[in-house]
Amino acid sequence: MVVCLCLLFLVCVSGIHCDLKTVTSSVGSVRGFSGLSNFSGHGTKVWKYLGIPYALPPVGDRRFKKPVPKPNFQTTFDGLNFGPACPQSSVMASMWIPGEPIFSEDCLTLNIFVPEVISSNNSKLPVMLWIHGGAYTIGQSGIYSGENLAAFGEVIVVTINYRLGPLGFLATHDDETKGNYGLWDQHLAIQWVHNNIGAFGGNPQEVTLFGESAGAASSVYQAMYPGNRGLFRRIISQSGSPNSAWAFQSRDNLAKYTIQMGRSLGCPDLITTAAVVTCLKGKSFQEIIDHSRVGTLKETLFRTEFAPVIDNEIVSFDSLAAFGPKNNMPQSVKEWFSEIDVMTGINRGDGAFITSASLLPFLQNIKAISPSKTHREVLEETVIPLILADRLGKTSVELSKVAAFLYNDWYQPFIRNRTYLHNLVDISSDHFFFMPSLFTARTHADISNSSSTYLFQFTHQSSYSNSSDLVKGAGHGDEIPYVFGFPEGTMKKAMKYPDHLNQDEVMLSSKVMTYWTNFAKTGNPNLPMTLTNSPAWPKYDIDQKRYIDFDTKSRVDTHMYATREAFWLHLAYDLMNDVTSAGTSTNVFPHYPGIFVG
Repeated sequence: MVVCLCLLFLVCVSGIHCDLKTVTSSVGSVRGFSGLSNFSGHGTKVWKYLGIPYALPPVGDRRFKKPVPKPNFQTTFDGLNFGPACPQSSVMASMWIPGEPIFSEDCLTLNIFVPEVISSNNSKLPVMLWIHGGAYTIGQSGIYSGENLAAFGEVIVVTINYRLGPLGFLATHDDETKGNYGLWDQHLAIQWVHNNIGAFGGNPQEVTLFGESAGAASSVYQAMYPGNRGLFRRIISQSGSPNSAWAFQSRDNLAKYTIQMGRSLGCPDLITTAAVVTCLKGKSFQEIIDHSRVGTLKETLFRTEFAPVIDNEIVSFDSLAAFGPKNNMPQSVKEWFSEIDVMTGINRGDGAFITSASLLPFLQNIKAISPSKTHREVLEETVIPLILADRLGKTSVELSKVAAFLYNDWYQPFIRNRTYLHNLVDISSDHFFFMPSLFTARTHADISNSSSTYLFQFTHQSSYSNSSDLVKGAGHGDEIPYVFGFPEGTMKKAMKYPDHLNQDEVMLSSKVMTYWTNFAKTGNPNLPMTLTNSPAWPKYDIDQKRYIDFDTKSRVDTHMYATREAFWLHLAYDLMNDVTSAGTSTNVFPHYPGIFVG
């Protein structure tokens, strides 16, 4: 109690509103405090309930298992501070998305931001539940302060923590260690919100999941788990899907990495992986994190060691097949996925960061081993075949030549020193981000009847951006501050935006928040609040393929990256399966009304 009073005193003297409010939910009483939103100079009171535990600490025998719900509070819980982040590499976090460097396995908490809205009919507010990104390896909910989005859109914003790295995704062939604990954490948090958000003024029937990168892929994973039916209605997927290269792992690899990690931590080479897991349960979380990078450069070229895996429970489908040409997913998954509304999209420069962090060092390493080869030769003879094999399961010399031809910059064929980099960024962007989001939109639009599909690209390169010349438009994660309305706090540190923004960027943020919260309310980003001087955002369908491009002057366009999509969706498969005829692939060319392609 003394600690809580001291924390409350610090909140008061910092100038934030010191009002307190206690909410009684099905799990007990939660005390929050009020603050002010700060978007574009407008201050609206927002109630904050921070660091609420939704599960028991996953320690001891609960480590590497599904989360266990937190028992009801016996006394009032004081939600005055964000909870600690789940264990992760502090070095990696500081490089990419720095937050508070306080880590604990007692990290399964959530935060609720409730705007003080005067409603004539006392109706419950829609809820937007944010799942943070970080390649399933880093990140924390405390980076994302939801008061501006909540106040601007008159929605309740919830942010959550979930387990990361080996603590969240270690798996073996043993049925007792199937992996996906981080996904199960998300599922339990979603259940908690459904059961309790009504006490905070939220509508449990109007919940939208939204997330970026790994959080985006997670929102789609949750939308494809039939056990979530009735817990939410919509998802917004920003730069990620289960068929993104980094968003899945094989059970064989996970079992191998588990054994390697155990060996590096002194666990004996025991007969069963179950014994290795038992040994790992006796290690500190810091030891596990410090010894989790066990894959080679080539093995981790496309994904980190520990990521979601098919467990035939929360993930019962092959990601690449599910979003491939035939939408090959179990019927129960297809039925549930088709019921919800989906908004998905990418950033124009999404692929640059992962190219710089992964593919480019690999390419340069190969070049150092074979100095007689040019960078372009290494790209075409080594990197492109690896990308093709990773997505298609195999490749061929002929297919690699076709891909190299497609991704060559024929506008600048003689500038040999730099164009290979742009070609590398283009094909890696497609593999990691662009095609996964396009295929997600296509698949959902194809199988849905009454639900809606919307596709976007965020292009605007912020005035404060320090991106390299490899980035064309917005880099990976650059849209997040616009979605959250540039709040104060740790997100500002993570996203590195300044105190003063130009007016065009403020207006763009207001448009993005309007589209996002409209979608959360109605499944239609254009309603209920209509936007002046902004285009109506049309639904995506597999014929016209319309989408919106976000810039200071946003516009509606069609057939995003159509030739490259056609290559990955049709021609690549046709060439691998020898079904081409007379040099022309079936269904390769996009269909444009009024144009006959024979």
